[in-house]
Amino acid sequence: MYEFRLRMTGKAVINLEAEIHGISEAEARARFGGDRSEDILLRVFFHPHGDRLILLLGGYDKGEDASGKRQQAEIRVAVSRLREFRRRRGAT
Repeated sequence: MYEFRLRMTGKAVINLEAEIHGISEAEARARFGGDRSEDILLRVFFHPHGDRLILLLGGYDKGEDASGKRQQAEIRVAVSRLREFRRRRGAT
């Protein structure tokens, strides 16, 4: 299992949301829940499967809860999902 981290400002997320969905910045801000000036740190857990597939196993905004307890809980969930996927596929 691997992870990647993505850090963006709230304004950058709003601008990206507007660009992706072809909406105004005001609409994107409303979807996002208003102005967030603090950094957003997303952690996403994944595992490559074959040559073309990436399994997304979980993720969360570490900026909302940076505690080690939360981090370990999220990792346990992701590992559990990977084990379940492997069990269903008959892999080890």
